[in-house]
Amino acid sequence: TLAIPKHVEKITKSGHDNSLETITVAADNKYYTAKDGVLYDIDVEKLICYPAGKTTAKYEVPATVLTICEGAFYNSKVGEVTPPATLTTIEEYAFSGSTNLTKISIPDSVTTIGYRAFYGCTNLTNINVSSNGIRKLESREDFKKVYQVFTEEPYNEEYTEEEIEELYESGSAVLRMFTIKIENYDDLKFFIENA
Repeated sequence: TLAIPKHVEKITKSGHDNSLETITVAADNKYYTAKDGVLYDIDVEKLICYPAGKTTAKYEVPATVLTICEGAFYNSKVGEVTPPATLTTIEEYAFSGSTNLTKISIPDSVTTIGYRAFYGCTNLTNINVSSNGIRKLESREDFKKVYQVFTEEPYNEEYTEEEIEELYESGSAVLRMFTIKIENYDDLKFFIENA
């Protein structure tokens, strides 16, 4: 257990303890709070840290959360995450290394997925995304990592822009490329179009 005392005003990212199972915050801390052992800002609008050692199979993010912060679920053991309809941003490395993660639904409200947000999520086979939502993947690297996560083969660094465009144009090629359960082809187009 990590106990955050009353006078802590700022927490920075400097490492992760894979054995950490729960976080508590002093009731009179003006900047942070914890719910079910998970760290949030005081307004519960930012999910800051889901302890890597927490062994919950499913986690439902509180309805007030707008942002899943950088590295929030880094190396977590969670199997399924349900974000709220209020969520707008999944920051860089948010779920990186979460090898137990198999399912996540990304609501319409999400407009940004950060760099390598799902990097190393090797068992993530069910990701539901709405084409009404995501407008920004922060780099072509995101496309590479999505490709690597959902296929058994490495991303071909020699792909040309024309080949990427062909993947974009060919629904069947894209659907074969991803072992991903998604509502429609437009959902997949957003991953490539914004890479």
